[in-house]
Amino acid sequence: MKCSVVVDYPSGDDSLSVGVRKYVAGELVRMYLPAMQEENGEAPVYKGSMADGKALVDFYGNMNNVYLKAQYAELKELGIAGLSYDLSIRKTYETDRYLTYETSCYVFLGGAHGSAVCYPVNIVKATGKVLVATVDTLKQKALQPILRRGVKEYISKAENRKIKDSDLQNMLFVEHGIIPLPTTVPVLTPEGLRFVYQQYEIGPYALGMVEFTVPYADVKLCLTQEAAELALE
Repeated sequence: MKCSVVVDYPSGDDSLSVGVRKYVAGELVRMYLPAMQEENGEAPVYKGSMADGKALVDFYGNMNNVYLKAQYAELKELGIAGLSYDLSIRKTYETDRYLTYETSCYVFLGGAHGSAVCYPVNIVKATGKVLVATVDTLKQKALQPILRRGVKEYISKAENRKIKDSDLQNMLFVEHGIIPLPTTVPVLTPEGLRFVYQQYEIGPYALGMVEFTVPYADVKLCLTQEAAELALE
């Protein structure tokens, strides 16, 4: 059994540090194991100082460890071992205008396989707030060629074979051939706009988390004003 929580937690009282700490605390609540398992498990409330990152992380880490131990006690008689909860909330890169944090979590509580999530976000340096929108959702139709190309490139690389446009309808869980925008807001990166689809969001488990990065030259007309100002010089 393994329970691991790793967090990049800033010090300081400036708006960016305060904003990142608020984001991290929110992610620790969202990734509380009982809630993730759809058991209506309300996350316990940390009442200590937000400036004490170790205390905050230890608080939620211990709560998740207690839950994991309880699950292990129930399952060990069935011969199920290797239960795990691995959570990381890390800063992945930074520019002079924004930084990017990424929440990644893998959980195995028995069964055929575990489950994983990946939630990257941009945090605006000037305000310390999470960038809540990068793509104009009204332009989903215009984005279809870009989304289809990105998905095909991901699958082709994963399966080491060329995927044709006509293959996608049978490989994806999509209606009328329309690939939706991911529920996770696409994030700005130095290389372009990164799209991440969660497990089962547009395809079977075997497809994994479909992700790809699109150059800004291809998506600049579909960016929100704030995203364009942050990403483009």
